[in-house]
Amino acid sequence: MGFRYHIIKAGAGAGKTRKLVLKFLDVLFRLYKNRSEFFLNKILAITFTNAAADEMRDRVIKILKKLSIPELPIRDMEGKKIEEFENLLKTYALTKFDTSKILDYIIHNYSDLEIKTIDSFVNSLILSVPFSAGVFLTPQMDIANPEFYINYACDLLIKKYGTDDRTREVIDNFIDALLNERNEKISWYVKDDLSRKTREFRRSEMNLAEEIDFNFYSQIDSVIKDATFLKSVKKYAPYVALYKNVNEEIEVLKRKRRVVFIDELNMIARNIMKNVADPLIIFEKLGEKILYFMIDEFQDTSRVQWENLFNLIENALSEGGEFFCVGDSKQAIYGFRGGEPELFEDLFLKPPFRSISESERKTEKIEENYRSVKEIIDFNNRVFNSANLKNWLRESEKLKDYIDEDIVNKIGMVYDDSSQKVVRKDKGFLLVEKIEKQKGDEEGEYDLYERILKRLNDFRVFERFSKSDICFLLRKTEDVQKWTSFLLSKGIPVESTITTDVRENFLLRELVELLRFFDRPYDNFSLASFITGKLFEKVSGIDSEDFYRWIEKNKKYKAGLLYLRFKEEYRELWDMYFSEPFRAVGYLPLYDFLIMVMNKFRVYDLFPESTPFLKYFEEIVYSFEGKGISTTGEFLKKWDKRGEDEESAFILHLPIVTDAVKVMTIHKAKGLQFPVVVIPKVSLTLNDKIFKAEFMPHKDEGGIRFYYSKKDFRKGCEKLKEVYKKHLLKGLTEEINCLYVAMTRAEDELYAFLLEG
Repeated sequence: MGFRYHIIKAGAGAGKTRKLVLKFLDVLFRLYKNRSEFFLNKILAITFTNAAADEMRDRVIKILKKLSIPELPIRDMEGKKIEEFENLLKTYALTKFDTSKILDYIIHNYSDLEIKTIDSFVNSLILSVPFSAGVFLTPQMDIANPEFYINYACDLLIKKYGTDDRTREVIDNFIDALLNERNEKISWYVKDDLSRKTREFRRSEMNLAEEIDFNFYSQIDSVIKDATFLKSVKKYAPYVALYKNVNEEIEVLKRKRRVVFIDELNMIARNIMKNVADPLIIFEKLGEKILYFMIDEFQDTSRVQWENLFNLIENALSEGGEFFCVGDSKQAIYGFRGGEPELFEDLFLKPPFRSISESERKTEKIEENYRSVKEIIDFNNRVFNSANLKNWLRESEKLKDYIDEDIVNKIGMVYDDSSQKVVRKDKGFLLVEKIEKQKGDEEGEYDLYERILKRLNDFRVFERFSKSDICFLLRKTEDVQKWTSFLLSKGIPVESTITTDVRENFLLRELVELLRFFDRPYDNFSLASFITGKLFEKVSGIDSEDFYRWIEKNKKYKAGLLYLRFKEEYRELWDMYFSEPFRAVGYLPLYDFLIMVMNKFRVYDLFPESTPFLKYFEEIVYSFEGKGISTTGEFLKKWDKRGEDEESAFILHLPIVTDAVKVMTIHKAKGLQFPVVVIPKVSLTLNDKIFKAEFMPHKDEGGIRFYYSKKDFRKGCEKLKEVYKKHLLKGLTEEINCLYVAMTRAEDELYAFLLEG
């Protein structure tokens, strides 16, 4: 193909993965033709998900099979779809016998087929150069998910509350800070809040590939003179202090258990690249010499990932190697993982590598869309036109107080030249319809779901297509759970991305807090957690905010029993819902007691969409009772305990059904396509997280600092104004990109519902 530096920019459905596979086979055939020894080891193709890596391997094998045995019928490998690869064979004067030999070689050396995720490559890189990483790693050392260790570390910290004055002060300050957060959803179960905030701060460190500037926070009052700026950064000082203490516990656990966390791998790899002057040493340790680098979905690459690859690619190019990547900034939706689409745009404009001459460079834009029908492409061309988006941004009432012309133009630039050409001649269908959100649609939104399902039935969607051809796309995981439950309740089989720990379901968590209170009436946190939750809000008809205020008012009674105050002030509610289970706990068997509580609080009536979770919860309790766990207290110990045996008991797996409707988040659907796509709620998540920007992690000179932003703060502080603008631009662009990804997944029919009210 001639070019050693080749960058392809292409929109949805333009065949980016196909181009990547074509490039992979081009290099493979070339190396085979030149009788290159161990030719598989010289090529590395990087994807960003395991599913994408599996798909690419599968495509390579299928194409080689088809080229080796032309008469072999292989789905999606007929006619024009294989012609481009046949021409490649002719270019190198190869025959089907050659492709058969290549295929045989791959099968016998499958582990050398380097098509893998960036994390997988980084892992092998770290294991190959252990001492340079500053961490002693061996193949026997575990690479773990940090979730278990965060929860365990929080447990250890809480245990120190009664014996260590420093820990007590840190936790007290943390709780006071939470109580002062107007919009903060507090669980009233301290460990939950500790672990949630720990995960949030740790995520900031991993995404920005930098540590928190603890030194700055330790002397915050002495180094900042500006009062407004001081208020902004001091807001999160109690959280930083808490995170520092939890992190110390985590580091001790890691050393004892000999583990590193999977989210740390890129930062460890960066240490390797800094400490190893010559990339050849890394290749030597890896046992291979990679000369050809190919990267899929480059717009999702983080800066630290690119830093880890850069020197290796530079070295390969200096020795005659090649670099090829494909991407689309409009589909950059992984900013929460550190993805920086600006890196892709920079690569497209100018090669950063010294060894590439102008004649060896090629940048290419693909305008065709091979996926969707004309009706869908034409609609998306109008909606995601740069001028249209800029007009909407300027005219939006929601946005006018937040954005300026610079932000408008920068978002518009992402969608310059976004128009796509229609390739398919098939007839398709598009429905974009406003649907009013009526009273009573909050939370479960059950009636809303019914009306959307009715509209789909009006068009006989489930009759005209196999259920496996239909995909519902949602913005949030909780919406996936709700729609999965709703469709199952209507007898529609579902293949969902949910393999969920039921302990994360909000309704079951509230029920467990209620059980915890009945088991231990002195546990004020459990009662507070339950009465401020969604279940009791529906049961009582009283806004949960009223109960938050009531708890705040009764803080002075924290040394006493909160339930006695509740019983006194809400006697009618106590007698109606709490009194009978309160007397029955400890006397009824565990399962019978649970059924009594669920009936008393009308759980099934109020949350019909949660039926699968509730039924599974009943099964869990029933099975535990059969194992001799017969009291509420014993069950709660199992619920709270974290470990492999306990984890499996609480995992809800949906049964595998061949012909089932798919329900998934937009992020999960990235790179996929479906004959029919339903988007039940078309909206930009223009929420307080983006606009109010009350929590803004930002990389400064000494490390990460956290800023609290208010409009009047920004008026008087240029630093806050600058940080806020970056935060807003990134968040708003990503929201528009999410909508673009959702609207471009459909092949034949698209049903999109715009929620009003």
